[in-house]
This record gives sequence, C-alpha cells and structure tokens, in this order.
Amino acid sequence: MSAFNSANVRDLVGGWSCVTLFIGLARAAVSLLLHMARDEDAAKRAAWQALNRTPLNLASAPPVIPKENILLVETNYDLFVGKEGIEDLWEQWGRPDIWRLPHGHVSKALLPGLTGRILRWLGPRLSKSPGRQGC
Repeated sequence: MSAFNSANVRDLVGGWSCVTLFIGLARAAVSLLLHMARDEDAAKRAAWQALNRTPLNLASAPPVIPKENILLVETNYDLFVGKEGIEDLWEQWGRPDIWRLPHGHVSKALLPGLTGRILRWLGPRLSKSPGRQGC
C-alpha cells in the first residue's frame, strides 16, 4: 500500500489546477450567495420603507376616535407582528388601553373567554357612541 502524500492527491484529482479551480469556484459561489443575501436584505428594507409611507402603517395615521375607545391586544410571543410594533403603536397613539397576553399571534384566538372579555370592554363604549347608525 502506498503512502498518502500530495503527489498521490494531485494525481487523483488531475493536478493542482483542478483543486485550485474548485476552490476558486467555491469561493465565487459563496461570494455570490452573500451578495444575493445582501441584495435581498436591501430589497426587503426598501419594501418596508415604502410600506411605512402608506396608510397601512398605523403608527403614522393618528386615530380619529378617542383613545378611551381604543383597545390594543398584544401577545408576548407574536412572531408575526412582533411585540415591539404594538408597543410603538401604543406609544404613538397616546397609550390607550392595552392587554398584554402570554400567547402568540394565532394562539390568542384560541384563548377561552377572550372574545367575551373584549365584548365586555366594548359594551359600555358602544352604548355611549353618539349618532351610531347602520349595522
């Protein structure tokens, strides 16, 4: 059995030029992937910035109803909206009532009694609503 040495490896892969070429291609591929990821991040940032200039950004649109009639429901484990976004909105809107629940974005909908609790919060406010019309 022959000893393992660089000459055997060079013969096996067809010389150093093939190894050098492979390493060069691998480096180029990694560089391209990193560049694409940076471009994707930049595109996402640009899209979010454009979206923030629309009425979909609730923090930039002050409410037209009194803050006493606003209830925000924040969940501590929301991976969709994020706790920080709700906190920012709460600050921007003058700190209306906020309920902070130990749930996620979807699991809060499954919380027993939450709908009733919200309706009990809304009831007195809806009955005071002046000039309520329609459905």
